Amino acid sequence: MMAILKDAKLARIYCRVSTGKQGVNGLGIEAQIKTATAKAKELGLEVVEVCKEVESGRKTRLGRPILRKALADCEADGAVLIVAKMDRLTRNFAFLSKLADATERGGFGIIACDVPQLSNPAQTKFLWRLLAAVAELESETVRERTTKALAVAKEKGVKLGNPGIRKVQKAGTLAQVRETMEFARRTMPVIVEIQDAGIVSYRGIARALEARGVLTQQAELMDQGISRRDPLRGLPKWHPHTVKKVIERASTEKKRKKA
Repeated sequence: MMAILKDAKLARIYCRVSTGKQGVNGLGIEAQIKTATAKAKELGLEVVEVCKEVESGRKTRLGRPILRKALADCEADGAVLIVAKMDRLTRNFAFLSKLADATERGGFGIIACDVPQLSNPAQTKFLWRLLAAVAELESETVRERTTKALAVAKEKGVKLGNPGIRKVQKAGTLAQVRETMEFARRTMPVIVEIQDAGIVSYRGIARALEARGVLTQQAELMDQGISRRDPLRGLPKWHPHTVKKVIERASTEKKRKKA
């Protein structure tokens, strides 16, 4: 569990950043690759693949297809999954607990370069979960500070949001609008790629997004455990109108930046 297996010979590197900007700033993709590669060399493991993903660390495997595939591949070929930092893997305590159980069942190891590997597996498992709890607390603290700051700004009469996009504000906060626009920004490259392939109707694009396993924004919120939608209803699927909304939001944001 959360350690290298004695008979392991292969390594698969997983790198994650929350935004495209982080790829060149802070602990970006290249820095993570360098750190993880050095660890693989230290352990005498052959790196067979480098997996890169741009997603929130709060998400679980459902919302992170690259991580999901990397874990499945490690289970198939016995490779050790190496991450530069534990929080690159997750900031979600519950997810890490499930992941720990999955590695034990699958018979493969996971290594975070910033977490010491203890000789006692039970102690290592406890350390990982402790650090995940700290990372989750840090994430929640940031969210709480943001919410309080927005509330204070609103009390002072600061207008939050853009009147042109109030229809997409679920709670009337600037933070939520930004999340919606960020989702549109992240999804548009995939939509453009689909359009370039000759699929231009909203219905056709919706089907292509479903085929690629791209989650809707509501499905992402459900995956993060912050949606009020009844999970028994299943994950929301892409429909022509949801595709249209994403395209319109991306267009609005593009015009706003030009203004």
